[in-house]
Amino acid sequence: MLTLPVVLNSQVFINRLADVANQIGISGLETNSKGVSGYQTAGNTGHSLVSQNPSGSVAFYAISGRESSPTPGGATVMANGTGNGDVSGFTNLITALTSNGKDSTNLGLITGAVGGLFDNSYNLGADTNALNPTTGAQVGTLGVDSQWSAWSGSTLEERYYSANQAEVFYALVLDGSPIVQFGYAPIWMSIDYNNAGVGDDVIFGHSGDMTVTKEAGLVGVNSDIADAFMLDVNNAGGLVRVSNDTIQSAVSSNFIYQGQFGGYFSLSGRLQAVPEPSTYALIISILSFGLILYRRFKK
Repeated sequence: MLTLPVVLNSQVFINRLADVANQIGISGLETNSKGVSGYQTAGNTGHSLVSQNPSGSVAFYAISGRESSPTPGGATVMANGTGNGDVSGFTNLITALTSNGKDSTNLGLITGAVGGLFDNSYNLGADTNALNPTTGAQVGTLGVDSQWSAWSGSTLEERYYSANQAEVFYALVLDGSPIVQFGYAPIWMSIDYNNAGVGDDVIFGHSGDMTVTKEAGLVGVNSDIADAFMLDVNNAGGLVRVSNDTIQSAVSSNFIYQGQFGGYFSLSGRLQAVPEPSTYALIISILSFGLILYRRFKK
């Protein structure tokens, strides 16, 4: 499922996470008030960008789903209007959706801070660089004692967004209502600022692997579809991952929060059902030895 790390400019990347047998296409357009948001929080402006050709001057300190951002606008929608053509596997889920006159476009993802406490959403924590910004020498480990990784000799930047487990949520929704809650996992983001100028950045990211729990109190259609999704996930190994293959580059609409600019971003990717044992254990073991796992693709 994962390729071996590739060392570039003192940074370690993994290539694009592979397709899996059970996955659902994700599309969230900023113009339709969907996608993700990036913003600064009270007392926490993101670090200054040190990579070559950055689009802007500082990083967004916090991120959330659009529906849970300081200016709400709607959930990230599954698929892209093409119905079941965007789904691989998930046979029990598709049967349940079809039996109830629905398809994958009735599903969605929501994520962000519990109770609308936006400052508690996934963030850069201590906002520490894993690399010497001038030489590129490794001085920390992303996801262990550092939250970003970049230096002036490269166009690349990697970020690790995390939060207190009880203060954030990630869920699958049906027609806007939560039906399955995902367990906590951090979010990894990769950026290639590419050539000089705004609008040519290549941005993508993925969550860690997450457990699934059926929303309490469901009845009828919502309960049936939640059960079908849970069955497919458990048959595939018991975990899910959100893999955003493309996040809109930094030309998004802006809003003001805490007196500072925020941005809305479109995205496309996959919700994947993934196995727990071998590849997941490989990631954890590599991280424990202090290597930094990333992913990168080229246009």
